[in-house]
Amino acid sequence: MTRYVYILLLALIAISSACSTEDNSSNPPLCRQPDIRAEFAEDTRTYIDDANSLRWHEGDLITLFYGDTQNLKYRFNGNTGDNSGTFSYVDEGAQNVGNVINHLYAVYPYNEDIAMDSTDDRIIVRIPKVQHYAQNSFGRDANVMAAKADKSSEPLMSFRNCCGYLKLQIYGSSTISHIELRGNNSEILAGAAYLSFAEDGVPEMVVYDGDTTISLNCGEGVTLSDNAASPTEFWFALPPTTFSDGIEATIYDVDGNAYRQSTTNKVEIVRNTIQPMSSFEVVMNEPTGFARMAGVWHLTEWCNITPSFDVYMDINSNGDIELYQRIDSFQWEIFHSTAEIDGDVISGVYSDGVAWGASYHVSIAADTMTWVDTTDPSDISVYTRSVLPQDIDTSSTRAVNSGIGFL
Repeated sequence: MTRYVYILLLALIAISSACSTEDNSSNPPLCRQPDIRAEFAEDTRTYIDDANSLRWHEGDLITLFYGDTQNLKYRFNGNTGDNSGTFSYVDEGAQNVGNVINHLYAVYPYNEDIAMDSTDDRIIVRIPKVQHYAQNSFGRDANVMAAKADKSSEPLMSFRNCCGYLKLQIYGSSTISHIELRGNNSEILAGAAYLSFAEDGVPEMVVYDGDTTISLNCGEGVTLSDNAASPTEFWFALPPTTFSDGIEATIYDVDGNAYRQSTTNKVEIVRNTIQPMSSFEVVMNEPTGFARMAGVWHLTEWCNITPSFDVYMDINSNGDIELYQRIDSFQWEIFHSTAEIDGDVISGVYSDGVAWGASYHVSIAADTMTWVDTTDPSDISVYTRSVLPQDIDTSSTRAVNSGIGFL
């Protein structure tokens, strides 16, 4: 028995040595990554508190390149409101060590697609297309930050902002669902960007491929201040950009109405700098066409009776319509259509090129929409605003020719 215990002890010692004798000069041990310390080198933040202090969120994630080109995930150990602390490696299974690089690099927020270009010490990062509203600040994960440090057994990463900040100041009586921002010269605002560091450690970020529109999601809605002297703030974290011909913001309320505000003056977004825009009032116009029809509708009356079958329509503001029906089957059928509207008359074509069986006069009153066949006035369909049933599998569809669409 003693012999077997001795052999087992030797095996454990060998395993322990394999984990602890790795050369830390280039890579951390594979069995346990070390914690890192993080501080702010300037006005860097994942969000801004009321006093414009620098703060982290609990559970913030960063990408770390610990001496090689492998993307490692680290999580903040502190609490929301802390301005410094440590990050610990998030174990995600076996690792594949990358090519050795001369420094340590960290990027916030974490993204598995962030990659290190070891040839010229350049990082490829991602700027999100959709940001999320935060009161008097930018939303979590919107503000790209980066840090560079020498190799050390107890590395200290000093984070700096890569973005600049555009602050819209709006007042009115609407409740805002989201805001879309674009440059009048089609500047790229989101997507893939090169990130490098100047000699003084300041990050430099240039977007090279992506989207020309960026969106701010306001969740369940943000009700505007009705006081011009204290407008509601909406922040965008943007890559350093010169909008040579100005910008355009399209503001949407929770009812689907839209309001556009634009300027042709040059707008300069500088790293680590807030660019406030002059405040303006939003007065929503009554939506027309597909903007007014946008949303999910449920057929609740057909030819003056309650139908014994189910039909739902999901209409977007571009006139694309998804028709969900369960008429002669227990299974849902899904038909894709593209529609056009001329005055109050709507017509459409299914995705296989087959036209709808009729065109319809459309009228909307509150949450009720009525369609009347243009050739048969007795064919009246009444729809009510709704949501799609949870049992509809929207990820798979039957072929259009597997049945006859309701429209």
